Amino acid sequence: MINNFALKKVIELRDFFHFALISVIGQGMGLLLPLLIAKLIDPREFASFSLALMVNLFFIALLISPTQAPFIIYSNEERLASGKINKTFSAQLIFFIGSLIIFSILSFLFKNQLAEFIGIRVNNLIYIFLAFVGLSLKTNIVTYFLAINKKKTSALFELIFNLFNILILFGLYILHVLDIETVFISYMLSALLLLVVYFFIIDRRSILPLHFEKEITLLFYHFTKWQVFGLSAAFFVNWGDNLALRIYSSFSDIATYNLAYQIFKGTITATYIIYSYFLTHISANINNPENISKYLNKKRPTLFFISLLLIGLSMIVLNKLIPLFYKNGYLQAPQILDILLIASIFATYTVFYIAIFNALKKYQFTQIVLIMQIVLNLGLDFLLVPHIGMYGAAIATVIGYVSVLIVYEWYFRRKIRPILNQ
Repeated sequence: MINNFALKKVIELRDFFHFALISVIGQGMGLLLPLLIAKLIDPREFASFSLALMVNLFFIALLISPTQAPFIIYSNEERLASGKINKTFSAQLIFFIGSLIIFSILSFLFKNQLAEFIGIRVNNLIYIFLAFVGLSLKTNIVTYFLAINKKKTSALFELIFNLFNILILFGLYILHVLDIETVFISYMLSALLLLVVYFFIIDRRSILPLHFEKEITLLFYHFTKWQVFGLSAAFFVNWGDNLALRIYSSFSDIATYNLAYQIFKGTITATYIIYSYFLTHISANINNPENISKYLNKKRPTLFFISLLLIGLSMIVLNKLIPLFYKNGYLQAPQILDILLIASIFATYTVFYIAIFNALKKYQFTQIVLIMQIVLNLGLDFLLVPHIGMYGAAIATVIGYVSVLIVYEWYFRRKIRPILNQ
């Protein structure tokens, strides 16, 4: 009886599992890239690479990622109404071009400060720019397929991009030119190759002719400006620990913490597979209490239980693999990772609410909570890191994720559930 029930649950979610499998493989490849770099260069250089990646992803969080959710939601609304997404796509194109211009201006104005923070020559900042362009292209391509409800294709393109990255990384290594600057070339080259594939698959009829409509562009802007605050805060949740570590710890500790955090970040990214898969469905059925109830009361328990098993298995396996793979380097990384993976449990449960909040356009609330999280996280970083080093940064991260779940649960029960039951 129990086996039949479990089999039924798996069958009901088989499309999600297909999507999740492709996503996990693709994101796993993306996670593998910095881990390979940590293996191929010394810890001091890996610390500089991590700081360079931090700078790059800050601009992605500030300028590119905020347009993803509005593009998916407004594309879905436009597609249901007219069968096309050319108006929303045109708005997205405006924001993309504007983002490249803003990044170019900011990186030029602060080039000396950026180079000093990272520990590279000013001339080599061109590699950071190329990585930004590559990551921006990839993000927009992947988001396009989510917007037209081709989830598996979206996940497949993420996989292809990261596969290109790994292959180019090995090419740089074989040519003996792999360092913290040239490694960023792989992001741009991978995006260009992905763009070639994209042009053969894209449904041009859905996006052409381009139609710049003021009303949609303003709606897009209003949604995006809130996303900027929240995703910038999310960036500091993921990378803000490095600010305290840069002041109070050595480059060796920064390298060790970032190795563990890269793996932890992979688990956080994996939780967003749930969000990416269900966002389109939730936004289309937000006024259908039966579908939302099925999502929360049937699909969520099954997926959360599976996630717990995977996190527990990861703790066991990674505690063996990290010392084996990295030998005498990064000795404290497994202990740091064990603490961080506790936060993954709370993050997994939280992610089920994010799709509902965004579908209801409660993005102001989600962004405010993210800002609260980073204030708490950074405050604890500067309180704990001077005394217990990178362990303090890991503990601060866990407390931040626990706090977010508590606030989300309260808000859902108090504010959202009555709306859904109307």
